[in-house]
Amino acid sequence: MQRQRGFTLVELSIVLVVISLILGMAFKGRDLIYSAEIKAVQATSTKILAASNLYNERFGVNPPHDKDGGKDEANSLLYALLDKKLLSAGDLADALGGKWVSRKGTGNNDNLDKDRVYAGLEGVQAATICTLDNRIDDGKPNEGSVRSNASAGAVGVNSYQKTDDCSKVSGSNHLFFEIY
Repeated sequence: MQRQRGFTLVELSIVLVVISLILGMAFKGRDLIYSAEIKAVQATSTKILAASNLYNERFGVNPPHDKDGGKDEANSLLYALLDKKLLSAGDLADALGGKWVSRKGTGNNDNLDKDRVYAGLEGVQAATICTLDNRIDDGKPNEGSVRSNASAGAVGVNSYQKTDDCSKVSGSNHLFFEIY
């Protein structure tokens, strides 16, 4: 009779521990990448605000946001800051894969105050917006310096408030930071 050979319980346990460690590192790595993306967006918004303030200091007026010599009017603020070398194209590269835009508030269902100027990203995951709003502002999509077109209310699709677990917020929205 031949003796059957197989894996011992100790060997199987070691394999399971190694697999668990690898999975744990993968999940932790994903969290670190997400945190870095959040910090990159926050840093870019700070650069745009600083560049706008520097423009105002140098030229005595806020950067233009209505007419810009035939270019994309919606982004004339960013064009003005790029033109005066206060920002570089690399400054406007985004970790979330979106394109930085500027917009003047209309006061019409966009949660942006009328005649205030904002810079931000369009098509951002609502969970990311909720996280940014809670970290650097008041956690309310329609108030403070961080705004989105999400609804203020209980956690859900395109809706959040300060007390929410942002990982449970779903949908996609526009994220804006007040510039002037």
